[in-house]
Amino acid sequence: MLNDRTVCLIKFLSSLQFFFFLVEFSWYILCKLVHNGGRIRQSEVRWR
Repeated sequence: MLNDRTVCLIKFLSSLQFFFFLVEFSWYILCKLVHNGGRIRQSEVRWR
């Protein structure tokens, strides 16, 4: 049987892992948006 402290530690670590996953995922989406925005601006400049 696991004691309470170990269970708390495991829950804490899993929530930390989830938090880091969210941060990395949002960074990825942000980079994609910025990259696409840069592409759109470049194409606008070309068309003018």
